[in-house]
Amino acid sequence: MKRIVDLFAGCGGLSLGFQDAGFEVVAAFERWGAAATCYRANFDHPVFQDDLAEVDLVVEKIRQLNELREYVVRDTETAVELGKQLGANYVVFGSVGKVGESHTAEASLVDVESGEVVGAANCTETRIEDLLDRGMSTLAYYLLEDTQSEDGQ
Repeated sequence: MKRIVDLFAGCGGLSLGFQDAGFEVVAAFERWGAAATCYRANFDHPVFQDDLAEVDLVVEKIRQLNELREYVVRDTETAVELGKQLGANYVVFGSVGKVGESHTAEASLVDVESGEVVGAANCTETRIEDLLDRGMSTLAYYLLEDTQSEDGQ
């Protein structure tokens, strides 16, 4: 089973999409309290409600979870290293924002072994509810489409 770590996990839409597609979500990081609470209500794996910029705190929590070696999370390459330490095949990361009346989400899928971005997608919705519902499912679909064509599945 392929494993992923969901960074900036929100309420878990991408995690759910990957889980439904047969991936194991190892852990998730979400700073916003309301989203983390929602995430915890729907998933059993660890959810860390920390700012990823708080490097020492994040590293300590991950180390406690998996007794990992020391590293610093500062960029995409380090996020890949986190995926390696957790035994994940892929790392999903991205952002959610609002410009005017539009809510936008973008996500990238990185192959932990190669360090290459193997998928990227974005979507825009007028209502945040639609973004969290069908928008996240759409992102997961497009990201998974890229991995399935690579794996021949």
